[in-house]
Amino acid sequence: MLIVGTGNLVWKSPQFDTVSEEAKDLIKKLIVVEPEDRWTAKQALEHPWIKKHGNSNTVHNSMMEGLRSLSAESKARLAAAAAKKD
Repeated sequence: MLIVGTGNLVWKSPQFDTVSEEAKDLIKKLIVVEPEDRWTAKQALEHPWIKKHGNSNTVHNSMMEGLRSLSAESKARLAAAAAKKD
């Protein structure tokens, strides 16, 4: 999905094909390189996407798969970065 250190977002297909622009907007505001520019949890809770979907018990399968994929990619990048430091 992105390289956090650079702030460059790439919406991979097919994981993000069905993600709304409103949801992508929220993600962009939460994944900002500079912490002082990143949205807080309080701000996120006021976002229109959260207001619409925040009380829903169902999370779209492709969204969950995208999050799992992002987590795996992040772990791999961290491991590679740690290996370079050694």
